[in-house]
Amino acid sequence: MSQDWMIDVLRDLQKFAQKNNHEVLAEKLDETIHVAVAEITAKVRRRAAVDPYAQPDRSVSRTDGAM
Repeated sequence: MSQDWMIDVLRDLQKFAQKNNHEVLAEKLDETIHVAVAEITAKVRRRAAVDPYAQPDRSVSRTDGAM
């Protein structure tokens, strides 16, 4: 199952925070997006190391520069 939804939700929250002048919250959400992308990517890599024939989980394919 793709985990893009999690990144999408965090981005939506970040946009809302920016729109409503919550600068610190928007910054923290940016950091959170980076952490989420890193953890999802690590999980995908671990899975590939265990089963090199597994289909890639394109869960971080649309990070739009989040890393």
